[in-house]
Amino acid sequence: MKLWLASYPRSGNTFMRDVLFACYGIDSSTFHKETTYASEDNYDKFDIVKTHLLASEIEIQYQNLPSICLIRDGRDALVSMAHHKKDLVDTNSNFIENLEEVIVSANGSHFGGWSKNVKGWIEKADIIIRYEDLILDPIKEIEKIRRIFPLPEADISKLPTFESQKKGLSHYGSGEFHNITGDENTIFANKNFRKGKAGSWKDEMPNYYHDLFWNYHGKMMEKIGYQYDGSIAEIDSLSYQKIKNKFYFSEPSTPETKTVLIDSTKILGKTNDGVKRYVIELLRQLKDIQQWGDDSFHFHVYINGRIYDINEFEAFIDVVKKNNETYFYERILLGIRATIKWLLSENLYDKLAPYYRNSEWRKHLFVLKKNALILGEIVTRSVFHTKVLNKKKTDAPFDDYSLIHVTLPQHLSLFKYPNIPKVVTVHDISHKLFEEFHLANNVALSEEGLQAIKKNNIHVIAISKSTQQDVKKYYNIENSTIIAEAANSDLFKVNTSKHLFEATLQKYHLPLGKKYFLCLSTLEPRKNIVNTIRAFQKLNDTATCLVIVGKKGWQYDDIISSGKKTNNIFFTGYVRDEDLPILYSGAQAFCYISHYEGFGLPLLEAMSCRTPVICGNNSSQIELIDQNGLAVDSNNIDEITNAMTTMLNDEVREKYAAQAWKKSFEYTWYKTARQTVSCYQNIIIHNQIAAH
Repeated sequence: MKLWLASYPRSGNTFMRDVLFACYGIDSSTFHKETTYASEDNYDKFDIVKTHLLASEIEIQYQNLPSICLIRDGRDALVSMAHHKKDLVDTNSNFIENLEEVIVSANGSHFGGWSKNVKGWIEKADIIIRYEDLILDPIKEIEKIRRIFPLPEADISKLPTFESQKKGLSHYGSGEFHNITGDENTIFANKNFRKGKAGSWKDEMPNYYHDLFWNYHGKMMEKIGYQYDGSIAEIDSLSYQKIKNKFYFSEPSTPETKTVLIDSTKILGKTNDGVKRYVIELLRQLKDIQQWGDDSFHFHVYINGRIYDINEFEAFIDVVKKNNETYFYERILLGIRATIKWLLSENLYDKLAPYYRNSEWRKHLFVLKKNALILGEIVTRSVFHTKVLNKKKTDAPFDDYSLIHVTLPQHLSLFKYPNIPKVVTVHDISHKLFEEFHLANNVALSEEGLQAIKKNNIHVIAISKSTQQDVKKYYNIENSTIIAEAANSDLFKVNTSKHLFEATLQKYHLPLGKKYFLCLSTLEPRKNIVNTIRAFQKLNDTATCLVIVGKKGWQYDDIISSGKKTNNIFFTGYVRDEDLPILYSGAQAFCYISHYEGFGLPLLEAMSCRTPVICGNNSSQIELIDQNGLAVDSNNIDEITNAMTTMLNDEVREKYAAQAWKKSFEYTWYKTARQTVSCYQNIIIHNQIAAH
């Protein structure tokens, strides 16, 4: 055995094997773990072995063999899979049910699912061949194999066609290996080789199932060039040059590498707020770009005064800091807080805590924390330079960076290096527009950061057009770029399992068989949950519930007391990330009627789960949903109630659900990261020109 031919089923591997056999005289075998028919005992004696298994499932002794990955537009492959099951595997099965089953691939069924299978092999393979190219020019594509395997000369006169394969005249796919002969052989081959063309999914995949497919697999499709509209785009070189090389064998470039430091301390936060999710998802995509891109960029992350390579950042997510990793002053403060909480009743502690949060003490303690971070940073510079940069400490160690990306204006004071260009992500200016909804220290720190941006003419990444307009209007900052956020496409997908839905409702003590509206946010004033509760109470519908998901924030007593007046309002408290898509998917509508948002990430998460939304008619919310949901005056109780009534109509709900789902596909974290890197490039180039 010398070479793996790997593909997801129904991607054209049988045609490719027939071409290898007929034109090159190369016989091949198959390695699988199916129970319905046996593998050849001597499969490993063949030079080329086909497999549909995940790359990680290959036998250890064959893991390092060269491999070819044959890929096909996943929509064509899965439509063909659904037909294959109906026509040959289970003739009593239904095409649509088969299609949904193979799209979702629950619990890793169907060879891990299309995306996981393709991802594993395109990263491992030496050569990638696209099915759409193979059927246009089989010999040209197969000749690529010569780079890793000594092919004999081809006899083009023996090139098989799909017509000959459908008649059962080919070596593979005719039924011979399933002991099928005679007329049954022809029938089998005719069903096995269906159309042999690209894009047949357009005639056979209903709109809902096309969007379901894109919801589950759009991220991988775009990575390798397949587009929502059926076209094939060139693979992005900056992000995926190393994968692109496997398609086209383009000459590797040697660009000058630019190193960017990214402020990432926010990932240590205990609450999974929008800024934390922004930083985590951006880092994940930039890590992917660093691994598979054209080497134009290398990324380091700054976490609590220390610097790491971006490949290390995942270890810090949601990890509770150990005592020896916590600053001395922090341990003292945490100890004092724990003691006070132990001495006081929970009710009294909850009432006194807001006075502390809004006191001058918080400001003084932040200055202490900020100075400690700066001191820690100075202490660790020499260690970082010798262990990471492999050079001696210099008077200006950060001069090695082409750019510093500060992901929150409040952190800007930690990066006072005038000779290094910076970019700051501004998420919103709610501290200025709605000061009454914020703690006093957060208002002061946010304002300090925005004033520093203005004073030093630092470039801003605004996460929405609304935020860009706000920073221009209130701070006269025009040096900005809009780069939208996105929902985590691996997590936020529509749930199709009734069993999983019912189990999740039971887990959070929610009633079965009732429609419900869903709210999700930290329980604090700006999210306007009190008005949502009042509007729901006016609805006066005992067959419908209001489910409120989120941790306690501040000034939440009114929220909870308002909700407790109605039997069919449920507070779940914290909900695990894995359960959120299930609750989103089952909701009649998602109510996120905020007074103000910089972006409104939960809206997009709900839309990604095919859930229609009701939001505030203000700020970025109307920008995000466009005409694909209901926007209402956040202070108008009757208007909110009317929107709920509208969404209780299942036909109307279905219309908005379909529109919201499709709208959500416009936002991806890959697009966010790619636009962010382009922003880095522009700032660095501008700075270089200005320096000369």
